[in-house]
Amino acid sequence: MSLFKYIERAKAIHCLIEKENTGSSDEFARRVGISRSLLMEHLREMRETYNAPIDFCRARHSFYYKEPFSLTVHISAGMEKVKGGQNLNYRLMYSPDVLDSRKLSLHS
Repeated sequence: MSLFKYIERAKAIHCLIEKENTGSSDEFARRVGISRSLLMEHLREMRETYNAPIDFCRARHSFYYKEPFSLTVHISAGMEKVKGGQNLNYRLMYSPDVLDSRKLSLHS
């Protein structure tokens, strides 16, 4: 899967949770366009890796953040000259250290 597809999926998951408009896990997965098992894996990863306070409310029938949480993705691509026969070196940096501010956004 491409990095950009993964970021768009994370953005969709985050936005639906933030709006508390996910529905059941099956509905949530359908809205994001993935299987339920893959959705649950993404939620587990968000909880474990980024300490996302995700829970499910049976009364509201939605996943939600138990406390304010935001997710920011910062991507920078740099080009530099490389000696030795190559013209350009394209570098993509992805830093999980910046995945903790108020909103999910893509900076380039």
